[in-house]
Amino acid sequence: MASDPVSLPSGADRTFRALVVAGALVYLATALGNVGVVAIDDYADVMSRVLPAARSSVAAILRDAGFRSPVPNLIHLGLTSLAERAGLTHPLAQLRADQAVLGLSAYALLLAAGLAVFRGAAEAERSRHRVVWAGLLGFYLLAPFVFTRPMIESLAAPLVAAAAGLACRYQATGRRAPLVLSLVALTVAALMRPQAGVCAFALGLLVLVLRRWRDLGVLVLAGVACVALSGLVDLGLFGEFHATLRRYVAYNAQYSSTFGTTPWYSFILLFVALSIPPVFLLRWRGFPWAERYRPLLPVLLFFLVFVGAHSLIPHKEERFMIPALPLFLMLLVPLLGWLLERREHRWRVILFAVVNLAGLVLVSATPPQRTSVALAGLVDRTPAVTSVTVVGDFLLVPTAFMARPVTARRVPALDGAAFDCGSLVAVLALTAQGRALAQDARLREVGRFGPGPLEAAVVALNPAHNARRGPVAAYRPSGCGGS
Repeated sequence: MASDPVSLPSGADRTFRALVVAGALVYLATALGNVGVVAIDDYADVMSRVLPAARSSVAAILRDAGFRSPVPNLIHLGLTSLAERAGLTHPLAQLRADQAVLGLSAYALLLAAGLAVFRGAAEAERSRHRVVWAGLLGFYLLAPFVFTRPMIESLAAPLVAAAAGLACRYQATGRRAPLVLSLVALTVAALMRPQAGVCAFALGLLVLVLRRWRDLGVLVLAGVACVALSGLVDLGLFGEFHATLRRYVAYNAQYSSTFGTTPWYSFILLFVALSIPPVFLLRWRGFPWAERYRPLLPVLLFFLVFVGAHSLIPHKEERFMIPALPLFLMLLVPLLGWLLERREHRWRVILFAVVNLAGLVLVSATPPQRTSVALAGLVDRTPAVTSVTVVGDFLLVPTAFMARPVTARRVPALDGAAFDCGSLVAVLALTAQGRALAQDARLREVGRFGPGPLEAAVVALNPAHNARRGPVAAYRPSGCGGS
């Protein structure tokens, strides 16, 4: 998916190169500075199984894989082990190294995928589209954060984008190699997150729309080969053909409806919000839709199939759409490029830039679950602590982030073990249990950690309902010495 040899105009070339370098630095800074936990199961099923590398192993990953493919965790373990050998012994240092390597790799692959997509644009638009793509990829408010996370969705996203870029090359050239390689990229993406494989149907639709009937046979044969090869991965790891895929389907068929349901249009509203209304809400008089979007037909099909399939599933979480986010940004490029051409719409571009920049700073610089990360830091700084007792409502205690083995337990109320001198008691400060512990003379407060600005705003709007997002208080038994 290398870019074509046609040179950009000198000014656009300099802008493009500057944006690419600046975007890489933003990704690197986000990967190194933000170790927040997006979803609890990503901590439980990914981070806790590869951190620290010295307490993790391939055997344990395979043993605990359950219905998930172990491939993502094996990749993470390889990187955290390399970090450990390089002298990074603290789990968070290993996590930062893992995020930096995978984040910059994702950035490079996403950049190449976008260049492949816009290579098919008309010569007059090509340089502008490249510059806009570099700007969105590097500085869109969610991109540096979500594409540097150790999440299966984040690992799948660059591969889905690469598959779309290859599909665009297939459409433009008619050669079958990019079509087959696109399917291979989707197969690898499905090893990260199985749902990414649904975009294979978009490839079939593309062949039908282009009326290249003989290529359907090539696609089917390549699909059979990819299914067989991906099944051999499980056969080699577990001795069963497609063991994790069968478990994954069975688990979701049985339990997904119990995780909570949302309306079919939830993801549509999500992407409308991500476009930062009303920036793109106008009549678009004079916009050459066919000319600008014909080269992006594969991207549009990938996006519609992915979002449509997920919209049919009752249980929806925003992070499920991370693999579709690069496709969404690619589809915004022609529109944003057109707005940049017209002075009468300058206010829309300014609004987009201001809101996006504010969001970029908040999202990239503010770790989610910041209170839990700070709690882990307090334990690290208190060598006497060997266990953490959480009282009452759920609170993540990321023991994998701690430099030494520490146990964590949850109890509905204080018990005798909580007053052991090796214990630290943690509680959500705004809950009834938190207020009670603050008045308990047997405990002394040793730390209080507030949430980030976004979570703090949610708490301020409804403290009672959102106490779990609020501050965390940490206590030690009053009768024990030390800090």
